[in-house]
Amino acid sequence: MQVDSVRRVAVVGAGSMGSALAESLLREGFDVSVWNRTAEKLVPLVKLGIFTSTDLSAVIERCDLLVVCISDHATTEKLLLVDRPRQALRGKILVQLTTITRGESEKMAALCQVEDILYLDGAIMGLPQRVRDGECIIAYSGPRAVYAHCEHVLRALGKRPMFISESYGAAPDLELARFSYIYGSWLAYFQALAFCSASGLPLDVIVEIIDNGEHIRNRTTKRYGDAIIERDYTAQGATIDVHAAAFKLVSEQANSLNMRADLIQLMSRLFDEAKAKGFGQKQLPALFEIMAESSQGA
Repeated sequence: MQVDSVRRVAVVGAGSMGSALAESLLREGFDVSVWNRTAEKLVPLVKLGIFTSTDLSAVIERCDLLVVCISDHATTEKLLLVDRPRQALRGKILVQLTTITRGESEKMAALCQVEDILYLDGAIMGLPQRVRDGECIIAYSGPRAVYAHCEHVLRALGKRPMFISESYGAAPDLELARFSYIYGSWLAYFQALAFCSASGLPLDVIVEIIDNGEHIRNRTTKRYGDAIIERDYTAQGATIDVHAAAFKLVSEQANSLNMRADLIQLMSRLFDEAKAKGFGQKQLPALFEIMAESSQGA
């Protein structure tokens, strides 16, 4: 196939994300087919003029490239690597956008190689509406030649494709790293609200204060990220010693309130370890050096 010759694209999964992907492809002029186990979820896509079916093999036979966005890796294997679907996929491109692990990606890549199926894994860095709006980064890993061959399709899926590595599993690793940031941020937010609740303070006050500082926090996050990339923790500002002293007050007050403080205790231990390892006079991003240590080296 020539570059840009891939025009027939199928999507496996008609959930909120799978539907958003299908709609984006349709809007960009691709011949789109969608499979889902239950027909009810396909009704809105039928109304858009998309070919739909509960027969997976029939959908695969209509496409040059298959996008998978379903619940998990095990389900992907059960659906695709049985007789008819597997045979229909031979010589075609499989793009896995299901949330998986590196090990699962490597396993799928090996199975695809045996079956003469071209394989890319990907990670969607946003919600379905961002895909529909064309503002979503989707990261990909796998053979660069396969990525280049179908980049015009990938660009239709959110408008912002990002090739990061030829190593299978790199994109899934990136997605899980993003999850660690998202869930860590939410847990810190919930901890702040729990602190206010234990203190008898109205929760709407801290919600408003945190929301008001969102733009400042975003700039600081970027600055800290740049410092970690450069491994330069010498900029002007408060040192880890100063931050640790301030955070010690948080820990002491949490103890006095007799509240659950699991997250606070974890952060206190990180500050203590950073100081013990000589990072006290470095900037706060130097905590990365502690957190990036292997379990064997810790």
